[in-house]
Amino acid sequence: MTRSKIFFSAVVLSLVAVMSPFTCMASGIADPTLRPGSNSLGLGAEFNFMQRTLDNEETVISASILGSLNYSILNRLGIFIKAGLFQTDTHDGYDSDWGLGVGMGFRGCIAEFQQGNIRIGLDGQAFRSQTDYSDQSVSRGTSTQEDITWTEYQASAIVSWQAYRPVILYTGIQFSGVDVEYEVSIYHWSSQTRTEEIYDVREDQNFSLLWGITYEIAEKVHLYGELKALSELSASLGFNFTF
Repeated sequence: MTRSKIFFSAVVLSLVAVMSPFTCMASGIADPTLRPGSNSLGLGAEFNFMQRTLDNEETVISASILGSLNYSILNRLGIFIKAGLFQTDTHDGYDSDWGLGVGMGFRGCIAEFQQGNIRIGLDGQAFRSQTDYSDQSVSRGTSTQEDITWTEYQASAIVSWQAYRPVILYTGIQFSGVDVEYEVSIYHWSSQTRTEEIYDVREDQNFSLLWGITYEIAEKVHLYGELKALSELSASLGFNFTF
């Protein structure tokens, strides 16, 4: 790897790291117009820190660390699965425990222009995770157990273009949805009774704009960062390689 590539990679990572405390991340799509070749496998990883406004007017923060396995069915069409750790806010705004999350989807390039320098692509994916939270409060005299089910889906259409040899820029639109179910059980010590409630809330804003950059570290190794304008501003960071 040349010094210029190493320097540029460090700059991209530093920019995203600086942005992270002030923005929030949504599930990354990477550039769906990349064409690794038919019958090829790829591995990747991504870090997501999400902030969504739900229809109960509450803002929910979530984080996930996911690995991905990609398979290219055709030169322009691929499928993938994601799995890893997921954490989100409880119904009362506390941090839940880390739980397992699994997702799957597809991506592809549907058209290209100017010898492939400009491409149009599609991405669709769904993600589901279950996590929980437990707490005992002496002052309130209660024990709380909460089970959280997070379901998310998104579909994106993007345009990518070759900025210069190792860098690809992309922009597009995304439709997304989040459904969160909270099952809250509270045991009251003094009366020895249990109160159970179920809350079902959804994402308030389903449309967003996105912008991304892909940097080719090596021939089949790519680093990407994304910025999204959802109900809140958001960003993503990940990498993938094909073999």
